[in-house]
Amino acid sequence: MVKLLFSIIFTLFFIDSIYSQYVSPLRINYYLNDNITIVTNVTKFYFTKWSLLRHVGERNDIRLVLDFTCNLNSTNNEERICTTSMAGKMAQLYGEDWYCNAISGANGQTYSNHLPDSLYPFPIIYNYTKPSTQGSIITVSGEYLRFGTGNPFNIGGMTVNMTDRDQFYTDKFDSNNIRFDFPSGCGTVLFNLNEHISTFNTNIQYQNPKIKNSTITFNFDSSNNIEKLSKIQLNGDNFCNDISLVNITIGNELINSNDIISVDHGEIEFNFNSSKQIYTENIPITITSGGTPTLDKYLISFGPIINSINSVPTSTGGIVTINGKRLKLPPPPPAAPLQLSTSSSSSSSTSIDIDSDKYKIKIGNQYCKYIKSTINELTCNLPNGSGDNLPITITINDISSNSNSQITFTYGIPIIESFKINGNIVELYGSSFGETNKTLILINDKIHQTPSLIDQEDIVQVFNNESMLTFKLSGNLVNANISIKTPNLKQSNIIQLETKLFVKSISSPKTIGSINPLQFYFVNSTNENSIPTITIFNNNSTKIVVESNTTSKPNSTSYDGSIPYQFQFPRGCGKKSILVEIGNQIVNSTFSYSPPITMYCNKSETDSMLMNCFGDNFGNGEHSTIITFSNQTVSTISLNDTMFSFKLKESYYKSNLHINVCGIDSLIDYEIKLDSLLKSITLFDKFNTSGGFILINGDYLSLDNIKPSFKCSADNTTYSSNQCKLINGTEIKCLVSSSGSGDSTKFNKTCSLYLNGIEQIDKNIQIFYYSPFVLNFTTTTTTTTTYTTTTTISTINDTSIIGSNNNNNNNNNNNNNKILSSTTFKRIPIYKSKGGQVLIFGGNFYDPIESVTIGGVNCINPIFIDYDKLSCNLLPSKIKSNSDSHSNNLLLYVNVTVGGQSGGANIFKYDIDELSENENNDNDNESENKRLRWLVPAIIIPIVFVIGGLSVLAFIFKKKLPCFSKNNNNELKNK
Repeated sequence: MVKLLFSIIFTLFFIDSIYSQYVSPLRINYYLNDNITIVTNVTKFYFTKWSLLRHVGERNDIRLVLDFTCNLNSTNNEERICTTSMAGKMAQLYGEDWYCNAISGANGQTYSNHLPDSLYPFPIIYNYTKPSTQGSIITVSGEYLRFGTGNPFNIGGMTVNMTDRDQFYTDKFDSNNIRFDFPSGCGTVLFNLNEHISTFNTNIQYQNPKIKNSTITFNFDSSNNIEKLSKIQLNGDNFCNDISLVNITIGNELINSNDIISVDHGEIEFNFNSSKQIYTENIPITITSGGTPTLDKYLISFGPIINSINSVPTSTGGIVTINGKRLKLPPPPPAAPLQLSTSSSSSSSTSIDIDSDKYKIKIGNQYCKYIKSTINELTCNLPNGSGDNLPITITINDISSNSNSQITFTYGIPIIESFKINGNIVELYGSSFGETNKTLILINDKIHQTPSLIDQEDIVQVFNNESMLTFKLSGNLVNANISIKTPNLKQSNIIQLETKLFVKSISSPKTIGSINPLQFYFVNSTNENSIPTITIFNNNSTKIVVESNTTSKPNSTSYDGSIPYQFQFPRGCGKKSILVEIGNQIVNSTFSYSPPITMYCNKSETDSMLMNCFGDNFGNGEHSTIITFSNQTVSTISLNDTMFSFKLKESYYKSNLHINVCGIDSLIDYEIKLDSLLKSITLFDKFNTSGGFILINGDYLSLDNIKPSFKCSADNTTYSSNQCKLINGTEIKCLVSSSGSGDSTKFNKTCSLYLNGIEQIDKNIQIFYYSPFVLNFTTTTTTTTTYTTTTTISTINDTSIIGSNNNNNNNNNNNNNKILSSTTFKRIPIYKSKGGQVLIFGGNFYDPIESVTIGGVNCINPIFIDYDKLSCNLLPSKIKSNSDSHSNNLLLYVNVTVGGQSGGANIFKYDIDELSENENNDNDNESENKRLRWLVPAIIIPIVFVIGGLSVLAFIFKKKLPCFSKNNNNELKNK
């Protein structure tokens, strides 16, 4: 029985192998135009029918029959092509087995058997839905997807079931969209959809990880607020759940797997050294799960970190400095180099923070205006306000600092940053020092009582927006801890002061020598009974050692705690450097002799030119005493500490007497009044149209008691002089400005001098004016009216020619040579035969203009326009431009007469073309006239001769003819 079974099985395998051998298509195409096309050798088996079997109950039912139509290949007679149409049948292509009928091409033998596995169609997958890493149902879409049973699939140890398995054996099964229940996993797995083809596998990729949100927990060292390792939590989907399959990249840094704390499909936690991130910016983060990366770009924000902040005054606000990390945007990427021109490359550039609008600093409810920042420091300007422990938020490019920061801001916290000791005056520098005389000074934790409120130095003074504070230390204090407490009861930090011996001169010795005290501050208790000495250094490198007259410690100290010691100061002057010694304490200091002071001065009773002055501290040597009076150095006749004398000069005037003794100036100058003596007035030079200078001469002249003005008899006009300058005590120079438009009748007038409104009867002056002069001319297009300063004018091509004959006025009237330069000219020619309107430029013109001639031709209706221009109408002329009497390189002489004074220059010329044409016309006319003079006699004389000859012939002929006798005449009458 067993042998029979083996024999049957062997026979079946043999037949199957024979069948497979003979039914071996050359090629098969399952996809061409929804047809199945099989090409075989003409001698081999070819298919006539396929039957698709599906298991129903205990039997296999034929669910689909495909009939093939076979024909020989028209291009290759060794091939047979069999085709069956799949139109409308694609959705039914699923089942457990194919059964086929075939015919041998060699002998017509027929076979029916199972379709070999090698001929089953490969699945065509169009798309599929990716499974979640937690597992999910997916849909695979395509064709030829399922041949075999509906049993579960096993993929790498994972079971995959078809969700529609119960419909597999019915006509309701969707063979083009098969749903599978995928298990949890990540990355890409191989999936076989065809049981008959074990080598066919398709890649199924799990969904890409997706980050939805993130949280950064920054860790700081509580002692110094330094950033430590931070924890980052990411929430999202498809992160997988195997740390070994997950890679995390922030920026360009791959997170070490040891820093990954936990991984779940929807959450990842890991540690990150955020202190390496030095700029505030958004950094891209990427997750790869099983080799599948995130697709969407996700940015994680690293914002500013605040470590410390200073305070500012409540009343004024001020500059806030924030220290921390990531307080600046990253620098922009380097730009491509530009090709700059020479001019642009040499120009300097200024660094400007163009991103300032991206910084927002909020302290409490107020915004602090951004100024500048580095990666570790940011400064801004905060308005005045109040409040304690206010929250701080820094937002840079929409990325904000940690809202849970423990750093807060409080207004008005005093901070002492540095100090300076000037003698016994302490200067503190910092911020929020409060108010003058209200801020308390704490010395060794006790409130410091100021020595006196009378002395301004003793008051606690606050300056410069509460950034500087000064107060006076008691002279008996050696070393101390100093802090301050403001009116709002906020106390500053503590600084330690170390005092040194300080000596101050309270009163100055006289130049003759005197006993004066020096105040000693911060004397060590071991030196208080020592006798101090001072060494005075003179400018000539000599020195004097003086021992104090006080041989023991004074019984009482000064109000400020200092100790006074008396010294006999020798004769001297100026400021001196001294070396002070008391016990083992030594200090350099200075003192100054008293300044000179003048009590009074008077003239000598015997000599009115001798002035005697009395006072103190004048010194005892002229080489060390400088006396200044009337801006001149005074030479003294005699000089001692209390009196000096000097001779008066005519150039002196009422002024202050100033004294300098060895570099020390008198604190109060004494005024010496001298009565002015007027002698004469003279004309500095001729006046021009705007005025001129008048000199006032005398002795002890001063502008304090001389207010000059001038009144002229010709026009009864007062010319004020508010621009007088004191040259010295003997001369005052006054600028007198003329007023009005200028009247030629006012030339060379006599004017009287008035001082302080009082006429000086014997002080008259004759004022002379410069003669008019001309410089240039143009031709006008419109008639110019009197006092019109804006005129439309035109010029010839050569308007820069200036005549050489200006009567030397140009040398004396440089201030008047003003020529219009802003007018646009138009070429309007002036013809000699027609004339025209002329605009003449020059100076010293007055109204009325008496006359204007151009080349000897009157230019009528002269009109005064301004001091430097006039107009007139030039008459037609026959004067030749090349006439010797009127020629200077074709320039005609222009003469202007005003007020009986004349001036002019060779500046004018007619239009050249018209001149040549007119001259030629003149020559032609003269020749024509000559011809006419000969032509008239030549015609008239012959006519006269002819008429005369004819008359004679007529008379002779009448005498000889009989018909013309008297008898004949009578006969004629009778008839």
